[in-house]
Amino acid sequence: MKWVIATEDLPSEAVAERLVEQTGGTIDLRFGEKGNGYLRANMGKFRQLAVRHPTLILPDLDQTPCAPELRAKWQLGPELPERLSFRVVVREIESWLLADQVGISNFLGVSAARITVRPDEIRDPKAELLKLVSKSTREMKADLLPARSASARVGVNYNARLVQFVRNVWSPERACVNSPSLARARKNICEIAARLRSDS
Repeated sequence: MKWVIATEDLPSEAVAERLVEQTGGTIDLRFGEKGNGYLRANMGKFRQLAVRHPTLILPDLDQTPCAPELRAKWQLGPELPERLSFRVVVREIESWLLADQVGISNFLGVSAARITVRPDEIRDPKAELLKLVSKSTREMKADLLPARSASARVGVNYNARLVQFVRNVWSPERACVNSPSLARARKNICEIAARLRSDS
């Protein structure tokens, strides 16, 4: 089963890949890495693709109060194509990464006691992750934290390191226990995959 995925950035793409692969699917087409605005502007194209292909779209909630409000803002309407999984990341992909408390603890080499068990409730998950990185190894700090003179919010290897974490360490099963939004997304993706298998 070949999927289309559309995401905001590289770590989100890696998460989408893991969620699809857990259903036995593979990725046929990738779109995104250009932020929330790109996904919103191309919803018409993704709807068309979903007529023929299972399609997963993962926008971040960011500072929108709730997922239903984001859907209303995007004017998605009550009905989406049955092969389209539109799942809102609450609040951004770092929430879903932090939700694997054991995995992120081992990856950063920090105590699991420092890591929240309610990542969906954090207003700024990226800041929370960077705070944990500040307690990590020198190598992790160099890769994930911005240089003192830099204007960027994150380090030059931030995305690459998080992709490495998602591919090699992150457990969707463990993360679903702490993130209701991830658990709902995973359930929806599995339901679409199961339905398509039964129809084929």
